[in-house]
Amino acid sequence: MSTTTTPISIGEYQSDTCVAFTIPSKLKGENAWNYAKDEVHSRWSGVIGTIFATGSLLNDMKTRQKDEKDGTWEKWVTENLPFSNRTDQRLRAISAFKPFHSEEVKSVLPAYWGNLDMLRSKAKADETRFQELLSEGKITPSISRTDIGELFAVKVEISADANRNDEDADEGARWFR
Repeated sequence: MSTTTTPISIGEYQSDTCVAFTIPSKLKGENAWNYAKDEVHSRWSGVIGTIFATGSLLNDMKTRQKDEKDGTWEKWVTENLPFSNRTDQRLRAISAFKPFHSEEVKSVLPAYWGNLDMLRSKAKADETRFQELLSEGKITPSISRTDIGELFAVKVEISADANRNDEDADEGARWFR
């Protein structure tokens, strides 16, 4: 079997966030903080871009293995990348999740891929709740996994109680038939 390596350009994902940034030594306290805050915001939001770029690149790479046997991709990831197959799956799922694609949504997403994946999983299961939380301003870059679980559990618990009551009602109806 012949394999051809196709160079993949990631230039569109590269940015100047790795360029050294220096706060002038004469600036102290809040003056220094204010001087650098835009750079901090830029670098922080760049993390989201890197997560999406990595996931997109992995998706592109994986689609090129269609002629390979099952398990080849997973073996290659294990032997060649600095993370597990599960992380590969999560990064690819994050980048492919359409509700995350708008710049407005990206601006409020958490910058840690683990939290981002949990949010993706919950949002995929209940997109309506995700949109509600977005419009209420409850999805923020600092959202934790605990917060995500609690915000989505509120609706799930209500739904679970409603289902339990429906089941109880159905059982009662069967009893009286």
